[in-house]
Amino acid sequence: MENAEVNALLKIIGLQYRLKYDKDEDMKTLRYGKIMVMADQDQDGSHIKGLVINFIHYNWPALVRRNFVEEFITPIVKATKGKEEISFFSLPEYKEWLNNTENWKTYRIKYYKGLGTSTSKEAKEYFMDMRRHRIQFRYSGEEDDQALDMAFSKKKIEERKIWLTNWMAERRSRREDGLTEEYLYDKDTHVVSFKDFVNKELVLFSNCDNERSIPSLVDGLKPGQRKVLFTCFKRADKKEVKVAQLAGAVGEMSAYHHGEASLMSTIVNLAQDFVGSNNINLLLPIGQFGTRLQGGKDSASPRYIFTQLNPVTKALFPSIDENVLRFLYEENQKIEPEWYCPVIPTVLVNGTEGIGTAWSTKVPCYNPREIVDNMRALIDGKEPKPLIPWYKHFRGTIEQLDDQRFICNGEVAIINNETIEITELPIRTWTQTYKEAVLVPMMDGNDKQPAVITDFKEYHTDTTVKFVVKMSSDKLRASKEEGLHKVFKLQSVINTTSMVLFDPFGYLRRFENVTDICKEFFEIRKKKYIERKSFQEGLLRAQSERLSNQARFILAKIKGEILIENKRKATIVEQLIKMSFKPDPVKKWKEERKKQELMMLGEVAQDEDEEEQEENEEDTHQSKELAAKLSDYDYLVGMAILKLSEEEKDKLLKESETKLSELKLLEEMTWADLWNNDLNCFLTELEKQEAKEQADLDIQIKNAAKKLHSDAGGVSRKKVPIGLVREVLPDPFAERVIPKIDAMKEKYEQKKACEGRGRRRKLPAVKESKREGADMRKFFSQDGNGEQESQSEMKVKQRKTSKDDQSDENDIVEELSVHESSNDSVVALPSYEKKDTNKKNDIKKVRSVQRSVAAEGKKTTKKEAKRERVEKAKNKQSSPVMRMEDFFEPKVGKQDRQQECLNESDLETPDEAGPSGRKELPLRRRARINYNVDKDGDDDDSEEGKTEDVSPVVPKKKRTRKVIESDSDEDYEMQLNSD
Repeated sequence: MENAEVNALLKIIGLQYRLKYDKDEDMKTLRYGKIMVMADQDQDGSHIKGLVINFIHYNWPALVRRNFVEEFITPIVKATKGKEEISFFSLPEYKEWLNNTENWKTYRIKYYKGLGTSTSKEAKEYFMDMRRHRIQFRYSGEEDDQALDMAFSKKKIEERKIWLTNWMAERRSRREDGLTEEYLYDKDTHVVSFKDFVNKELVLFSNCDNERSIPSLVDGLKPGQRKVLFTCFKRADKKEVKVAQLAGAVGEMSAYHHGEASLMSTIVNLAQDFVGSNNINLLLPIGQFGTRLQGGKDSASPRYIFTQLNPVTKALFPSIDENVLRFLYEENQKIEPEWYCPVIPTVLVNGTEGIGTAWSTKVPCYNPREIVDNMRALIDGKEPKPLIPWYKHFRGTIEQLDDQRFICNGEVAIINNETIEITELPIRTWTQTYKEAVLVPMMDGNDKQPAVITDFKEYHTDTTVKFVVKMSSDKLRASKEEGLHKVFKLQSVINTTSMVLFDPFGYLRRFENVTDICKEFFEIRKKKYIERKSFQEGLLRAQSERLSNQARFILAKIKGEILIENKRKATIVEQLIKMSFKPDPVKKWKEERKKQELMMLGEVAQDEDEEEQEENEEDTHQSKELAAKLSDYDYLVGMAILKLSEEEKDKLLKESETKLSELKLLEEMTWADLWNNDLNCFLTELEKQEAKEQADLDIQIKNAAKKLHSDAGGVSRKKVPIGLVREVLPDPFAERVIPKIDAMKEKYEQKKACEGRGRRRKLPAVKESKREGADMRKFFSQDGNGEQESQSEMKVKQRKTSKDDQSDENDIVEELSVHESSNDSVVALPSYEKKDTNKKNDIKKVRSVQRSVAAEGKKTTKKEAKRERVEKAKNKQSSPVMRMEDFFEPKVGKQDRQQECLNESDLETPDEAGPSGRKELPLRRRARINYNVDKDGDDDDSEEGKTEDVSPVVPKKKRTRKVIESDSDEDYEMQLNSD
């Protein structure tokens, strides 16, 4: 092995691959009696434990059965209150404690990401309590072997899918029943089986791996991307911020527990806007965020570049929706929602790609305007339209191959007989990579493939592509006939066979097409609009009531009906209650909604003020209750003195009436009206942003043209001439090459055409045993015009499918090919497994079936049939000759035995012989040759009759060659006797 860590482990322990360690003598060669794994207690640490166990189990299964592996566990969460400290060794255990502890908010919660989080004092405490922290893995039988094999074997992908699907279903069922998730380590756990480790601990990593790699159907975001967006919404920055600083804010505000380098890479990817990255970049790229030259790898360091929330993002994710989202809580902190709910499915706008455990996903990008049209069609009760992938600023073409595959074509044009230009590459084919992998090898050539082009020049910008390629006129002509897109590798396939996404309930689902995703998203978004309408109505009522109470309070204060100066707090509260002033309507209404949301989550948010009050043991219960009541009326008694005026009273009454008018208008609207308004707002912002981007793009092209001109030795000018701009853009006078249909599309069109005519039928693929005579094929003649004769050739094609194709096209399909000038169908000749006495009858039967099929294919009169027979006879008389070697199957062994049947008299002199030195016979003699078999049914395999020479050899024994005419039922027999 080349892995340094593994080699070091083997050397330290003394493990040897040649030993099985199933004997005590082998165990004595080890330097240590056990392995104890000390890894982080989070999901990634569980994965490390699994990899170590699998390494031992795969190479030395006997060590696993001898309980050679142990582990040392550490807390992942600690809850402390004074001197009391509670350690939790799994997140499900911690959540169970939260649900069962009423005063949990009085504890200080700390999350331990890894071993480095623990202090030296805590580490000493762990080792002082070895009985609690030391866990033994105990082998319990074949179930452990099967569990480890299922979790790590490359051949068990489907089993892992079932395993994870069942776990997700069980988790959801337990949540609905109010039960907590199962966890592995409790206070009394000291021994664990490998099966339990896989099903209760390793499964947490596998699910977490999928959550990190596969986005949600609803917002199209992965957890890291969602945390970045949540932080940007919460900060509401009106000015740009460094990427490195934003990454730190994300870790602080959203409880991000992983590396900042990965987080900064996520921020950069969200802001990239070059071709093939994002159709709508959620963040603005202020600086060098990478280009299509290297696919974003050429971005600057995060500490040098800035970013900011894109205005389109705010229209795509309306802020009012945050009131109907389900936010998560971690470490006593409110973090990002389970998923955002944009106005259109952003997973289709920007696409996605990722590889998890047992599943992978790949969704291409689509036109946001076409997605809006589909959403409006669903709102109107119509069916959505199928979509073709679309990428912003892509100059090439994308054509549909079948329901789940598309061909992406670059752009190439012919300037003259020796020059072409390449002005677009397939999606995700980066400029520098294409130059090094395609053009340079084509120019240099090698022993197998000579050089195709002579030279090329580059006229790129960071947003456009332009290669000017030189080649000989002959090479250009040949490449054009073959297809320039194929020769220069300007075609790629976009598949939609792996569109796997998390549904809103946390299940992984595979979607067949874009319309299914649109329909699923429509139902979710519709439900959220109904909830939002209800929320807005309740909020407007509460706001109107609050404004009305404030105006009434000012009026009462002006009249002297309420006195709060030099009064006790209890007296003030009693006055307000007596005059029917209600506690803050908006605050009470929001608290009620928050309580309902937390009841659904099974958690309770921690109020810092309330926590401080509970920790202050000196306060009495009565004072707390009084303070709580007074805070409910703070919206009245906390008003500034300046606002206690008649002008402020009139203003408040007017605002209250405005809120009531908005409420009335909202009640008249439907959820569809709200959605359409959001879509209009989104399209308006999108047009503004695209116009700004286009203006910036034009400036970049002019600057790039100016730089190219100065690099070439030209005179620098303040105003860039139009001719210089054309150097980086496609030549307007060049001949654009239309992409040719590649083999896959041609295959698809043939399939559709045959299905339409009903002339294709699938037969089960039967694998027949190899027998003598089965390799012989029937040959059919051709007339002088190269047309096919009455008996067409039987073609058996094996259809090969690509890796991404999930169809059943891998079956063997028989095609009965019919020539344009003939309606005779094809009947397969049987593989002769009988003796010679039955061959003649078999051939006659075949001939009769052929005639009957031909009669069914073409209804002709007797005169027409006679005329056809006469024409066929004339064609046979003028048919060309054929070499004897063409009679035989070009197969090693068989060919040698076939050559034994040729007599020396069959050969002519070199002057009269054909190109191969063999005698050429008229086409009438073309036949299928079958050899007599012995009585036992086997060929005579005498070694004397075999030779490696290409010339015929005279056999020792006499053989009979039966010649069957291709157009007659007569049998001709020739005796070839050796001298």
